[in-house]
Amino acid sequence: MSGEGGWPTTLADADDATEALATVVQDAADGRLDLGRVHLAGHSAGGHLAAWIAGRHTLGPDAPGAQPRIHPRSATIMAGVLDMSFAATAGHDQFVRGLLGGLPAEQPERYLVASPIEHLPVGLPVTAVHGTDDRTVDPAQSSRYVDAARAVGDPAELRLLDGTGHGDFGNAESPAWRTAKSIIIEHVAG
Repeated sequence: MSGEGGWPTTLADADDATEALATVVQDAADGRLDLGRVHLAGHSAGGHLAAWIAGRHTLGPDAPGAQPRIHPRSATIMAGVLDMSFAATAGHDQFVRGLLGGLPAEQPERYLVASPIEHLPVGLPVTAVHGTDDRTVDPAQSSRYVDAARAVGDPAELRLLDGTGHGDFGNAESPAWRTAKSIIIEHVAG
């Protein structure tokens, strides 16, 4: 599904891209992909989508992404938006309101479907990496998600990076990216 972003296109596009691993991507790879070793990684809005993909198997049958064929084995989320209601209200995040077409009180079902924290437990290791100096996505996003995941038995881990801002994960020479890359490799090799 493609077109303009927003509800539900953005989630459906992320689902379509992930599900393509089992079809067109696997065909292009001549069947060499090990679909039992899929690891998700994403930063910021991409972190939201990676965490959402990790929990989409918990969605009801009418939600975008429900009943997936691809089940990731782990995820690394860098400064992700993991609690959409918190982002739209306490976090003053205009992007979330735009994506979901309003505030949580106006679109409660959309917030339930789109918010990764609402789909716990996900049943796979998730490492949330966040900078303490992030002024774009509140570090509480990661700590709240990890606390909630652990409370329901998920093997979640939080790595707070002192002095790291939001954009540092996009710099391949930064300590933030080196840390995230190390975590990704650790998940993939494990």
